[in-house]
Amino acid sequence: MHLPIKIASTHHVSEVIELYSVFNRFSNFGKLRELQSYFTNNVDNDSYKCYEYYRIDSIRSCVDSIVFIDSFKEGWHVLRGPSKQWPKDKHYFILSAADWDTNDPQYQLPINYTLLYFPWVLFDIARAYSSFKHELFFSDITYNFDYPKKISFCSMSSSIKSHRRYIVEKLLPRLRPLTYAVKHEGKNLGLNIEHLDIVKNEADPYHYHHSANELFKTTLGRELQVTSWQHMPIDIYNISYYNLITESNQQGKHFFPTEKIFKPIIAGIPFVCISTQNFLKRIQDLGFKTYDTIWDESYDEEPDDQLRLELVADLCVKLENFDWQAHRHKLVEIAWYNRKQWTNLSSIFANCFKSMENNIAEFKNCNI
Repeated sequence: MHLPIKIASTHHVSEVIELYSVFNRFSNFGKLRELQSYFTNNVDNDSYKCYEYYRIDSIRSCVDSIVFIDSFKEGWHVLRGPSKQWPKDKHYFILSAADWDTNDPQYQLPINYTLLYFPWVLFDIARAYSSFKHELFFSDITYNFDYPKKISFCSMSSSIKSHRRYIVEKLLPRLRPLTYAVKHEGKNLGLNIEHLDIVKNEADPYHYHHSANELFKTTLGRELQVTSWQHMPIDIYNISYYNLITESNQQGKHFFPTEKIFKPIIAGIPFVCISTQNFLKRIQDLGFKTYDTIWDESYDEEPDDQLRLELVADLCVKLENFDWQAHRHKLVEIAWYNRKQWTNLSSIFANCFKSMENNIAEFKNCNI
């Protein structure tokens, strides 16, 4: 394998490689030494192919011994099924927005692969609200700390997951009526917030994204297209004391942050998060603050998935009687600290690129 690696990229991989080229160029700006570029966008006979993880037929028909896999929009869990059908005589470079310990027995795949982790969702959300080429550039995205609020928390999700069903079936019956607003599986539970959302209630749990994307279809073909997950539900946030986040994954300890965590962080609304073990610790590792100095976040460390879910539910019950006004100053401090950290995202992406380079170099050195 020669460097730089030429990759015939998919759309999302191409975006990351374009950012990498900026990183590589400017990390050496004004210096005499020449840095090695590890990968680049190319479409020619010498390029390695890159396919989305679900394009089984294309992966199977590829004659190259090395294949790049685009898994930037999904976590580790989506790879288990498709990877069983990929040829075993190839080496795969998996470009993923999820990070996991590849030596952990719980996260083995039936193929030889190298993980190249990059938080694509963070990149996408940051670009949506910071680029003047994006139609959300002028959106109101700032949570207000005007108390009192109408409800204790809001929580929005569309696709059906067991941990989200747990919230509906086990947590909500423990709470006072109309002290929360939960949109789940196309239904509105608790306080009716339909007038504050861009999409009305439907029985189809996947209706939200379909309908929201219809609202943004005029941006199709533009340099930066608006998609449903980028929309900031600030009107719903602003009637809530906190956002109960139900991330895409709750089982295990891999790290797959989505827009569900990054939108509350950039808005500044306090949050409680249902996700995988040590998820909040990894968010802190990115440089953001969570709320461990204000309430108990030890649930994040709990290895048992069911118990971790129950601990979050217990915290939500306790927060019904939380004195938000007394803690307002600390909450505002965290919000502004996190907003300031958004100006330092370049260091997060740079560290990811360095890690990707190290993983490529390790593979190259072992296969000379």
